[in-house]
Amino acid sequence: MKKTVSIIAVMLAAGCALTFSACGSNSQNKAALSSNWYANTAFKDIQPTIIEGNANFTDKEGAEKITYKVKFQAPAQGNATYSVNYDEDGTYTTEFYAKTFVVDKLTDPDFKDGYPSKAGFTAYYYKTKLVMPSVIYTLKGSNKTETFKNDTVETECYFLPVGEYLRPLYSRQYVKSTTPANLQATALEDGNAYKLIENEYETFYSYDGKSVKSFKQDMLAGDARKTTLKDDLDKCANSLFDMCSLDIVTRATRLSTNFSQVISLYSNESGVQNYTLSGSNTPLSANADKAAELKTAFENELYSNGLFKKTTDENGNPVGLNTVAVSVLYNGEKSGVSQTYWFAAIDNAANNTSRATLLKLSVPLAYNLGTLNYTLEKIESKLWNR
Repeated sequence: MKKTVSIIAVMLAAGCALTFSACGSNSQNKAALSSNWYANTAFKDIQPTIIEGNANFTDKEGAEKITYKVKFQAPAQGNATYSVNYDEDGTYTTEFYAKTFVVDKLTDPDFKDGYPSKAGFTAYYYKTKLVMPSVIYTLKGSNKTETFKNDTVETECYFLPVGEYLRPLYSRQYVKSTTPANLQATALEDGNAYKLIENEYETFYSYDGKSVKSFKQDMLAGDARKTTLKDDLDKCANSLFDMCSLDIVTRATRLSTNFSQVISLYSNESGVQNYTLSGSNTPLSANADKAAELKTAFENELYSNGLFKKTTDENGNPVGLNTVAVSVLYNGEKSGVSQTYWFAAIDNAANNTSRATLLKLSVPLAYNLGTLNYTLEKIESKLWNR
């Protein structure tokens, strides 16, 4: 089964067996990362103006808060036995800023002694929420359908700045979803066409990045919290990140159309696994008219927030928004299910107007059941723009 790293976690939460094969090396491939959300991308620390509670931190500037519309795209040639349809558009909201990492609250007792300040310290904080109002499963060759309401995924995580390779400190996920369960379905039943999931995950990292302790609770089964402890994260082949921070990690890469970066990701369900982030000039849509429509909408929203400058070339023609696509490939494989990000391109690393804003995320569902496309709808507030 190919893995996807979708933030909606529909495959991650589907009960994959724990594997830790990505660790065991004595040398580590360090990720090349930049603070691409700042004007000067070379800055390696946390900019004081985005720290919650600082004087310049306001409702409109300081934190980055963005709302995305999530729309289902049916496959050109779908699954032979059943189909999925999200008949109402969903929403995906993100919040990114810095705040106090409260050691007593957010650290496992086994790890507290290794933290530099028991009173807490400043770390990046990233929070997301996905809500899909309605999903309909249909068994082909029959009139049988099942409708499920309000699939929801909430995540939050803390991690260190780029100078510390965005090293993870803590994450939490709540997943309530109706997830495709098999390539072939014979009945609209839990475990056949779909799997009903309501899980809560919490993950604690040691400050030195060598150990992780994670907890899972299956709320539908009424299970007690199950614990997993892993002690050799420093032997992972690549820089390691928490799954919940993937949006930001991808944003921090070189963001060129020909780069490739191998990373390791930890998730509660799948342990440590390797992925390749691969840049390209893939358009915003395979349909030229739709791509132009999206580009114009993104230009207008970025411009109204000071994140895009309208310029012309030597002939007086408008120079439009440049974008970079980044695909996330499991073990570097181009086949299977992989998601793709589109960011505003960085035209000047020392004067980065666009802040590499995430514009679109495309997430194919497993088993050839379609794709969820997240597109930027509204910037509620932005990072300090100086």
